Parts: sequence; C-alpha cells; structure tokens
Amino acid sequence: MIRKFNYTKREKILRKSVRIALAHDHNGVLAFSTDLSLDQYGLPPGASVYIEAYHGVVSQRFSFGTVSHFHIPMDRALHGFASADAVRFRVKVVDESKHHGRIVAGADGISPLSPEDTEANRVSLLHVILDEELEERLWKLDFSGDWPALRVNKHVPDMKALVRADLHFLSLVFPEIIAQVLRQILLVEEYDDPFALDQNSEQDDDWRGLWLRYALSMPGISGDIPSEEADRPAWVDDCVQAFCSMHSAMRKYIVATGADES
Repeated sequence: MIRKFNYTKREKILRKSVRIALAHDHNGVLAFSTDLSLDQYGLPPGASVYIEAYHGVVSQRFSFGTVSHFHIPMDRALHGFASADAVRFRVKVVDESKHHGRIVAGADGISPLSPEDTEANRVSLLHVILDEELEERLWKLDFSGDWPALRVNKHVPDMKALVRADLHFLSLVFPEIIAQVLRQILLVEEYDDPFALDQNSEQDDDWRGLWLRYALSMPGISGDIPSEEADRPAWVDDCVQAFCSMHSAMRKYIVATGADES
C-alpha cells in the first residue's frame, strides 16, 4: 500500500541548508553526497528524513534516519537515470507518527553539483590564499584563523587555477589536505559532532562540522565517527582512501603524467 503524505503547513527548507553533489564511485557508478543542516528549523526530533532523486517518471528514495538521529546511508548510488545533467533532488522531513505521514518541511527542484563542479567546490571548504613568503614551498595548511586556509605560493603562475583544476594537485595534494584537516578536527581539537553549531562563530556553520559532514558523505564511510581517540587515525585513513577512490586519483595522476598504466 502506498502511504499518503499530507503537505499542509509545510516549512520550506532553505537552499543554503542543502548541498548535493554528484560523483562517480570507485566502480564508476554515479552517486551523490549531501551536506544537509536542519538544526535551525525546530523540527520534530522523531520525524523521518528522506532525499529523493528524480527525473520524469524515474525516482529513487534514500532514508537518512530522523531529525535527531540523522544517518547518511552508505549506498547512495543512482540507477535508471539516463543523464546526470537531468537529475534533480528533493528533501522531505516527514512526521510518520500517525497513519498518514505529514511532510513538515521540504525542499524541491534542487540542482546538484556535477562531478566536475564538485572538484572546484571542494576548495570552498578552505580559504585559498596566495602567500609570497613560502619561498620554495608550494603550499601549506594554516589553522591559526577562524577558518582553515590553504596557503599557496604566490610566485607560481596561475596557482589558484592549479588548485582548482590541476590533476597533479588533486591526486597528490588533496588527499594529504583532507588527512591534515580531519586530524586537526578529531585529534587536535577533539571535535566530533558533525551537526553542532559554533555559537561563537559568525559563520552559518562551524567549519569543523562542515568538514566532518563532507567526510561522512563520501561513499563507503560509516556514519559513526569513532568515539575512541585511538581509533580515529584509521578512520581518517579510510576517508582519504574513499576520497581517492571517489575521484580516481591514481588514474587521474597517470593521465596527467602521460605514464603508461602497468
């Protein structure tokens, strides 16, 4: 039996609260990642959270647990869609405590970032700063400000463009950036709540939560961050491996260098 949903008195989820991106997993299958923040809406804790991909008559629904127990499913592969360009997404928060589920909040018609867009927008989690004092060093991470910064050598021509588009930089540098940032969050600052907001920050979200949600959104990464400090380095390594697999880092490096794959 198809369960009916009541759409009355539905709160609109703002687009700034939803970020969805498409990428190919290590098997070449199109999948999506999401950065969804519902804290500001005062929704029922037990309401179910769903994200649906759709185009025409084709649709696919994914359960993300509830408002209070948000859980990112490991399998977010998309099937049956003729083109990634045509896929759109909707978010539904559904109060299913009664016979007819009532949608209490939602967003529709969400256009995802394409796999190519994802490469560029990953950098938005960092502030990229041209630094003229790096001498022979090409880059370094800086956690001294209120947002992590990627400092790159100002004397390298088109350095910011290289950060965003160069396959060498993607394959060799970004895995280490992800590792350093996650270690800073989990091991140095001992912060492990992806959905907490920093009340002292002027930003809409705390950068540490954004980074943890990004890590959790990668295919194959568990929704549970290890509570024991001793287990966290291995979890960080898993995230780096997931990133490399998701973006085919080795194959892109081979293409960039022109080397023959053995």
